[in-house]
Amino acid sequence: LRSHKYRHGFLDTPTDICRCLQGIEDIKHFLFECHHFANYRVSLAVDVTNILLRNNHLELVNDVELYLYGNPLISSIENKLILSLTIQYIKNTQRFSH
Repeated sequence: LRSHKYRHGFLDTPTDICRCLQGIEDIKHFLFECHHFANYRVSLAVDVTNILLRNNHLELVNDVELYLYGNPLISSIENKLILSLTIQYIKNTQRFSH
C-alpha cells in the first residue's frame, strides 16, 4: 500500500495519499474506507459481521488486527474463515496486481 511504500522511500511513490484522494492509503483505508473497493467490501463486511454476531463480538467489526491476524476471542475455525475472507477481498480488488 502507498503508506508503506512512501514510508520506505520507494521512488515510484512520492505520496501516501490514496488514488481516491480521500485519505492515506493504509490498511485501514484499504479494508474499510476506500470508495474504489466499496463493491468488494460489501461481501467481506456481511460475512465477517455474521461471524462476529454468532460469536457475540460485533465490537471487532472494524478491528484491522482481526482481518490480518485473527483474534483470540474467536475460535480458530472462525479466525481462519475471516482470514480467508480477507484474502479473497484482496484478490477481488486486484489492488496488488498492478
